[in-house]
Amino acid sequence: MWLMNEHGVKWEIEDQAIKKGGEGEIHRVVGHGDLVAKIYKEGALNQTREEKLAYMASAYTEGLKQLAWPQHVILDPYGHVKGFIMRRFDATEDMADLLDGTASGNQLDWRKRVVVALNLSYLVNEIHTMGQAIGDMNPKNFGVDMNTGFVCAFDTDSFHIYNQNNRKWYPCTVLDEHYVAPELQEKLQQGARVDSFRPEETFTVQTDRFALAILIFQLLFLGVHPFTAARVASRGSSVLIHRRETNIYQRMCPFFNPAPYTTIPVYAPPLSIVPPQMREMFKKAFLEDNRPEARDWAAALSQLILQMDKCDRGHYYARYTPGADCPWCAMEKRTGDQPSRLSPSSSSSSSSPSSSSSSSPSSSSSSSPSPSSPPPRSVSKGYRLVDHLVLQKAMKEDSKKKQQNYYDGSTQEKAIIVSVKMKAAEEDRKIPTARGEVTIPAGLDIHEMIHFQNERGENLYIQQNITTPNVFSWLCASIGGIWAMAESQAALSFLGGAFLGLLAGAFIDGLCVSSWESGYRKRMHIES
Repeated sequence: MWLMNEHGVKWEIEDQAIKKGGEGEIHRVVGHGDLVAKIYKEGALNQTREEKLAYMASAYTEGLKQLAWPQHVILDPYGHVKGFIMRRFDATEDMADLLDGTASGNQLDWRKRVVVALNLSYLVNEIHTMGQAIGDMNPKNFGVDMNTGFVCAFDTDSFHIYNQNNRKWYPCTVLDEHYVAPELQEKLQQGARVDSFRPEETFTVQTDRFALAILIFQLLFLGVHPFTAARVASRGSSVLIHRRETNIYQRMCPFFNPAPYTTIPVYAPPLSIVPPQMREMFKKAFLEDNRPEARDWAAALSQLILQMDKCDRGHYYARYTPGADCPWCAMEKRTGDQPSRLSPSSSSSSSSPSSSSSSSPSSSSSSSPSPSSPPPRSVSKGYRLVDHLVLQKAMKEDSKKKQQNYYDGSTQEKAIIVSVKMKAAEEDRKIPTARGEVTIPAGLDIHEMIHFQNERGENLYIQQNITTPNVFSWLCASIGGIWAMAESQAALSFLGGAFLGLLAGAFIDGLCVSSWESGYRKRMHIES
């Protein structure tokens, strides 16, 4: 199809879309391999959006190399706006996939993570230098080249734009609450919608700085969100774990200002992986209103790259004090696991912070195991047998927390069913599972095994379903029915006698089962 820009120049757009989204589709531009066109769906454009695109296109400069910024507005032959032309980025992964470990090129060493954070800081600084704000700064709106560390921004047409010529706002009306600053969280916690606010009272450079600090923290701390809290082990499940949004609103960052009886998750790297200067920058960003600027982060990250060292096991780390040991090796020794998002990349060497190469909104279709999942390991030691009622109660509480909408999954408990049933044996047996081999003690009756573990496998349980035949229930029901019918010669009397017998038998069965289970628990050391 042929469309023209605002200057009357014709552009040939391929009919077949290369990517589809909620608002529109991405098409290649014939003869321009470095460009693509976003064509909006019917009804997705209004006058305000058209004005916004025209203003953004007029503000475009060649210096915006990291942004899919509108370069030209494109119109149909009748003069109706259809979309815009923007830069094409190839071979990128969504930053969200990098943070949660599902990116296809997930082997990203820590040095390259620092490079990604540095390039993200450059990108945000470019926007702020223009006098604009991004608004919805969540990782899904950024792409990362897993080979070079280059970062680009998508969906720039949703940025929080201020037209300095006519002093008109073209606001951002979408958000991800996990990246929204406390000053906005207060309104959202009261049930307000972001599109109901005055534009000047929503997103600002300061809210961008808050989200930038969270993204940099997640990049350096292996995807851990700084406002994800965990219970102090000694307090058990009695401690309420708030949602991340609530912790943000109350400025309760577990790394710097934890809520009572909460701490950082057990799988989180220690703050000591970054120099004291950066720790103070994170603290200021999360707990104060005047937050570090993007250029401040760029300077600190550039210095961090200069402090980079590599240990004998291939881990990059910041040696900011003489004789400092590798924190990742210490973490391996403490947890017994390889930090799964730290494996040195075998396919690429250390990269430069330069952002000279480009990348695209299309993600690779290849898949690989999520590095957020701990590698298989033997769990034959350290498990405990737990009565099925304990497991059911815990799962019920978990479900209740989710319904009450304050459970963010930071300590989410998961049950993994192992589809195997066995009779009692004289020897221990090994069962292969997703967590490795589990040794089942000899002597267990017919049962169904279930793993019950916290996120990252801090705790592992095995459920034992204890079942006994209800002999007395049916025996007493039969005797009661026959006796009643013999006495009155009536069918209704048979049903009544059977019912009474069933109740009596159930009571006797209950006593027997309770006694049997008590002895079984004692013999197998089952916790109730």
